[in-house]
Amino acid sequence: MKDPRFDFTIFVSEPPRVAPAPPLLDPFLEYYDSFGETLRHAPRPVVMMSNTSVDLTPFGRSIADRLGIHYAGGMEHGMKALGKALWWHEVVARAGERLQQQEPAPVITLNERPSGSWPEYKARAFLQAHGVPVAPGKLVTDEEEAVAAAQAFGFPVAMKIQSSEILHKSDIGGVLLNLTSADEVRQGFRSIMHNATAQTLPRAVDGILISPMRPAGIELLVGVIQDPLWGQVLAVGLGGILVEILKDTSIRVLPVQRDEIKEMLLELHGAAIFQGIRGQAPVNMDALVDSIFRVAQISQGLKDNLESLEINPFLLYNSHLEALDVLMTWKQK
Repeated sequence: MKDPRFDFTIFVSEPPRVAPAPPLLDPFLEYYDSFGETLRHAPRPVVMMSNTSVDLTPFGRSIADRLGIHYAGGMEHGMKALGKALWWHEVVARAGERLQQQEPAPVITLNERPSGSWPEYKARAFLQAHGVPVAPGKLVTDEEEAVAAAQAFGFPVAMKIQSSEILHKSDIGGVLLNLTSADEVRQGFRSIMHNATAQTLPRAVDGILISPMRPAGIELLVGVIQDPLWGQVLAVGLGGILVEILKDTSIRVLPVQRDEIKEMLLELHGAAIFQGIRGQAPVNMDALVDSIFRVAQISQGLKDNLESLEINPFLLYNSHLEALDVLMTWKQK
């Protein structure tokens, strides 16, 4: 136990199996009291393990309580528990180092305290103003505005209803993709507005967001939620809208650094896709990490008000990165 090359000692010993207490109790107590004294004065931790996982007898439990020791239930469970303890020690040590080096998040001041959910166009503009790459878009309120915006972006375009009352736009027929002409845009505008006003009051609809279509690429979920126990938690997952089906995600408690975000991405089961497959160009990992870091910093700067921030999908195609759909919800007042 005094050897400086070791961090702890594992002592495999069977607890007393007798039940009830033996008639000659003093020799038992003398031995175990001496043993307990040795453990208490050991310069390094002594981990007690039994050979197999069995219940202690009432007498065995009284001895363990007397000495203030705990028997790990068998070597298999004991070694796993010890491994987890060492893992946790390393996690805490690394976290302490990272916190000392952490780039502080700027506090973001809002003109007024928000509530509910922001419509997507407002959340997009907010992220873009704070350095997150976002797909271009224009909010329109009539058919001709919609056609003009589509022609300015170039066909094909996407159209999405904008209302803080409608969070799941596709579910109510509030999204149309790959519109290729002015007539399709006009007809799409009427269709979306009809579907939206059947779900909520017309005054709750801000308009329709027109955006250029993008080529197929890698779709990511990038989100931050407010967990009641851990605080703000960052999640990154492959699959975009299919993320719940693929179940390929990585999670960290904020704050995080850029190297930790890169670790998250490389932890994903499909991480090889970032290197480029079947002739596709590899993803610009530095730019991706930086964008996710900005999302984390924004979330921390808003932590007194923010309930959740979700980008889904965050699209990676060729060397480009863009948030295509954004949802921001706020804590109740």
